[in-house]
Amino acid sequence: YYFGGPAGEPAADVAPSQDEVTYNVTLGGTAATGGDFTVVYTDLEGVSAPTTGIAPDATTAAVKTILGNLPNLDVADVDVSGAPGAWVVKIASGGTLALGVNSLTPAGATVNVTKV
Repeated sequence: YYFGGPAGEPAADVAPSQDEVTYNVTLGGTAATGGDFTVVYTDLEGVSAPTTGIAPDATTAAVKTILGNLPNLDVADVDVSGAPGAWVVKIASGGTLALGVNSLTPAGATVNVTKV
């Protein structure tokens, strides 16, 4: 079998990652004025680890650093874009991201973690 490029061009030397996942992490409900929240990353081997607290106004760089500090996730595999309260998290190594603990204030502030 030949899996080359268009018009008979050679195939790429390195196949793109098939594991990459993207998540939207967004704040909703009542506007958060304080507190923080955590997310839990589970790698492809089933190992889970929670982040430290993420502030509602955390920059994309801060979120990337927090995720990259997890023992089961390499910072080189994480890309965070968007803006505070509306982060887009791409994880090249795959796995899942889920809400951990929501300690945002006031009580009506919510966090949504949605796979794209």
